Amino acid sequence: MGTLIDWLIKAWESGNVATLAFAALLLGGFKLNSILSLAQHISGRRRRFLVDALKQEGLDATTRAFLLEELNAVLVQCATGIAGNQVYRSTVLALIARSNGDLRACQFARAGRFLRLQDGSRIDVVIRRSDTFEYWATILYGLFLLVLALGLFSLPKLAPIGNPIAVAGLIGLGVATLAFGCFMFAQTMPYTVARRIAPVLQRLQSPARHEIAVESGESRPGDAGLPCLASARASLAARSVR
Repeated sequence: MGTLIDWLIKAWESGNVATLAFAALLLGGFKLNSILSLAQHISGRRRRFLVDALKQEGLDATTRAFLLEELNAVLVQCATGIAGNQVYRSTVLALIARSNGDLRACQFARAGRFLRLQDGSRIDVVIRRSDTFEYWATILYGLFLLVLALGLFSLPKLAPIGNPIAVAGLIGLGVATLAFGCFMFAQTMPYTVARRIAPVLQRLQSPARHEIAVESGESRPGDAGLPCLASARASLAARSVR
């Protein structure tokens, strides 16, 4: 820590500390897509576009049904944070209902990028090595930004500056660096939540669990409307009696 502060003091004396801090912020450019997606989510452009498109006259039934499904998906995502098609959303809601409070909609919303719908009725957590590398790289970069922000806050005391504007600018740069460091830590939440809900999903979707659900008369995700095994056996027993 002392070495870093000495290095920052030398950089400040040579006039390169602003360049150093700006370069450090630019290193987080690989997270720019997260910032853009957050801004797009807040603006709600897609929802307004779908509403305006549905107001157009002369739409055929297929196009109108597609736009309604897209609008429904956007509204569900705004309300619960869950994105995906109708089958995915139905499967998620069925898993939440069967989890007895172990799963919540906000967890699926946070871990959405690591969730995959398999075989039309199963949701698996898919984490690649690159995702793990990005997770640890983000943590290390966040720590670096926090240490850099601490150094920027300490710099005016260690190297007295006569210009108040320069001091205010340095403190403002430290605040911006601290905020960006906290933002980087927030980007690790999807990975953490995905790792946390993975065993719960595996338990709820295990073959043994499905057999118990079918025997008790519950429907599997994606099998809504199909007769359960218990009712089928009862029907066969009634026919054999006749």
